Amino acid sequence: MTVHKEVRRMLQEGEVREVSRRSIGGRPAIVYGYNGNYGVEVRVEFRRQRSVVDVRVELRDLLGNAKSEQKRVYATLEVSSLDGWLDELLRGKKVERIGLFCSPSQRRQDLLDHLEARYECVVEYRSPVCLAAGEQNGELVISFPVDGEMECAQWRDGRWYTSGRPDLLPLPAVWTEMDYSDHTLVEEMVARMVQITVCVLSPQRVILYSDLWNTRLMRRIRFNADSKLHGAVPPLVFRRPQPACRANAFERS
Repeated sequence: MTVHKEVRRMLQEGEVREVSRRSIGGRPAIVYGYNGNYGVEVRVEFRRQRSVVDVRVELRDLLGNAKSEQKRVYATLEVSSLDGWLDELLRGKKVERIGLFCSPSQRRQDLLDHLEARYECVVEYRSPVCLAAGEQNGELVISFPVDGEMECAQWRDGRWYTSGRPDLLPLPAVWTEMDYSDHTLVEEMVARMVQITVCVLSPQRVILYSDLWNTRLMRRIRFNADSKLHGAVPPLVFRRPQPACRANAFERS
């Protein structure tokens, strides 16, 4: 009875639906399920490419299923740059939350505040490494961007936990200042990060996300990490960022 009125409101508005009911004597026990089509989650990914900003907007239902995706290129991103585009995509839809996926250096409080006020929903910044994984419990993603800070995130108990670089062990170089063509150094940096995160977070699987991978380097990293962890390294999956669409496939703003 404590939650009856609220559940009844959610049922009337279509936020939940009746899944089943069973009688065990007395009042029937009713099971309700969340209605994924009740609203949408918006995922906005920003990626700076030389002198422009690539922006990808994806709409998902509340069960996490992708509904649509669009991309554009902006010379500069102002606070109101996304307004017309998002208004068109979200017309007639109830927006539950907006996730902004970008590197820490691109995060702007004024953009977050503007979107929260305009769409009256939860707006939060998220690490771009979250886009590389499939949301499996215990899965860990480590991103090694060229000229960017290393980041890692782990999916646990239905949500992402993000962190910066764990400083459990010293690293042989500063990632943002090193020579990425030196594959011996890249191999050691990546293997050391795998060692650190496996010891601290005990992931079920590790996804390594970077533009740098080639067959030989991936093989060397696997061998190095396996040696450091004495054969206890979890499955390693190497992924490269999705290639940027050709310029004529974008709307340039």
